[in-house]
Amino acid sequence: MGDTLSCVEPSNPPFQNTPQSDVSSRPPSVNSADVVESVDGSASPVDLNAASEAQLTTIKGIGTKTAANIVAYRTANGPFQTVDDLAKVKGISAAFVDRLRPSLTVGGGGEGAGGTGDGGGGPPAVIAPDGLCYPTCPCLGPDFPAPIPRPQVESFSGVVRGRPAVRVASWNLQCCSADKMDNNGVREVVCLTLLEQGIKLLAVQELADKVALQKLCAELNAPSLRSVRDWPRPQGDWRCVVSENPTGPMYQSMEYAGFLWDASSGLELLSEGLVGKKKGSKHFARYPYLGYFKAGRFDFTLVNVHLKATGLGNAELEKLQLEIMKLPQLLDLLEEHLSGEKDTLLLGDFNLTPDASDFDALRSQGFKSCVPADVFTNISIKNLSGSKSYDNVWLSPAAQGLYTGGWCVVRQGLSHHLIPDGWTWGGVASDHCPVWAEFHSDRDHDSQPENADVRGIAMLGREM
Repeated sequence: MGDTLSCVEPSNPPFQNTPQSDVSSRPPSVNSADVVESVDGSASPVDLNAASEAQLTTIKGIGTKTAANIVAYRTANGPFQTVDDLAKVKGISAAFVDRLRPSLTVGGGGEGAGGTGDGGGGPPAVIAPDGLCYPTCPCLGPDFPAPIPRPQVESFSGVVRGRPAVRVASWNLQCCSADKMDNNGVREVVCLTLLEQGIKLLAVQELADKVALQKLCAELNAPSLRSVRDWPRPQGDWRCVVSENPTGPMYQSMEYAGFLWDASSGLELLSEGLVGKKKGSKHFARYPYLGYFKAGRFDFTLVNVHLKATGLGNAELEKLQLEIMKLPQLLDLLEEHLSGEKDTLLLGDFNLTPDASDFDALRSQGFKSCVPADVFTNISIKNLSGSKSYDNVWLSPAAQGLYTGGWCVVRQGLSHHLIPDGWTWGGVASDHCPVWAEFHSDRDHDSQPENADVRGIAMLGREM
């Protein structure tokens, strides 16, 4: 599909809507620079902001592992401002930086031999009033992308058909560490997307640590970025919580899940906790994270999931299918634990399209997905339209009674000129689009459970 914004207005019947779209253009990028020789035949300093891993290994003292660490740091944090910043990379000391200095530059002439970025080798970078770093020299070349304008989005009043409503979203933030959240482009994209879309409650997947979500929350409450600070409407009173323990593995580290919400909208977290497991059993690669919330008179349970990826050539598809088969059992346990509470939102990254037969057991319990299978939820600069429909919000029969019919896959405004995209710039904040669904909050169709604590729910039975 060619959607930049796939949304359905609540005036249409729930679950029977045709997405609307418009198209955005690809942001410009900067080309990677090859190692060149100077006029005297000697090797020119290697540009830390443009060199590939292979180019970095041409420098004496830098091996493949160190080169990979440099590129990984640059990808997470954006361009180096000085050669001295190299000491922030894992495994590199200040003394090692001094030895490498004659062979390195920032932006092909910013520092170079002996430079520190404070005037010795070229003009320094300037910190603009919005907190973003803009080099004053043409060190990233004329192709460095200009700031990308934000999309024009209709303001959400929080009222649908004369009744108060709340937008609940899911976003896989793709290996989101504290270092990644330090990137001003990433922080700006996520903050402004939440504010523009009127999202008041966000379930987050792929947190690499507990600090990343706290940094995002702090930016919303006390903005350092001018674009967030100048938001023309009330910014809210944001709170966040991250799972106490990791949900499971993520690449070569561990993954956490979290919730972020605007308390000024009337949202309240009643309890949260990871689904437990009996010793020796394993039902999910990454265990669901539960949150029991109240918005106005509407109390509901969020089941935040990140199911197992299918793997190369669908090698892990069978394990994913087994995880999906466990979801009805988990939902039964949840309803039994919170006796009387029937409003459940199962949301997150399912790594499978919602029309797959594997979800039939979920459908047999009356659950319905908000996002159709033909609306894609992934994104990249090479494919802004996406190709997979993995992220979704599934609703229990009771929750469907308060669903306004409004849902959206946000595809506009997800890139920024300061976010790396491989060896270039102008990348996206995540390879997943945020997905939201909308609910009336002025009533509740079920009874208040005596026990509002979601902790202590554990999966039993045979493991995967």
